[in-house]
Amino acid sequence: MAGKAETTATTTTTTANNNNGSGGGGYIRTVTLRGCDGVRVRVSAGTMAAASATARGRLDEAIGRTPRHAAVPDNVLINVPGVSRPVLARVADYCDRHYGLATGGGENSAPFAAPEGYGFDDPLARFDDELMDGADADTVVDLLRAATFLRIEKLADLASREVAACMRGRTVEQIREVFGIVNDYTKEEEQDVRKENSWAFDTYND
Repeated sequence: MAGKAETTATTTTTTANNNNGSGGGGYIRTVTLRGCDGVRVRVSAGTMAAASATARGRLDEAIGRTPRHAAVPDNVLINVPGVSRPVLARVADYCDRHYGLATGGGENSAPFAAPEGYGFDDPLARFDDELMDGADADTVVDLLRAATFLRIEKLADLASREVAACMRGRTVEQIREVFGIVNDYTKEEEQDVRKENSWAFDTYND
């Protein structure tokens, strides 16, 4: 899967070079992620094209908007709503580790993910554990928000599992407290919801 994505990334930057004729050319070298705090995090365009369907679309749009004999932009900016720089830094680190090519180049030089059951650690799985280790609930939710917006499927899955782990074994009130959720139901409305969906609450409380 990663290999196919990396091929797409290579095709994207090569197209940027070839579609502009002898008078233009160049490569889109970086993608800049800008958070709600205005702070920017810069990542290799090839890495982001491999990791993020949203980034691939923006890169293709940038190429498509560039006149045939003009140089493509060096950088593409993506505003990521609702998250700040520390979260975007984690996103960038994840993309670099999972989709960035190892030093020396070439599609086949990306890190190898060991199948389960082997007698040595999978470095990517260990990195994922370290990425989530110590992250509070707000950070995990923001990671899920960023991964969903950028359409980084594996990171969204990882963050979703972490959110589920944060909810496991907690009451509704505890979940609200952990995630800072304001209850906008009246007591009567909440009782009605519990009655209408009693099967779900019975399963949750088992």
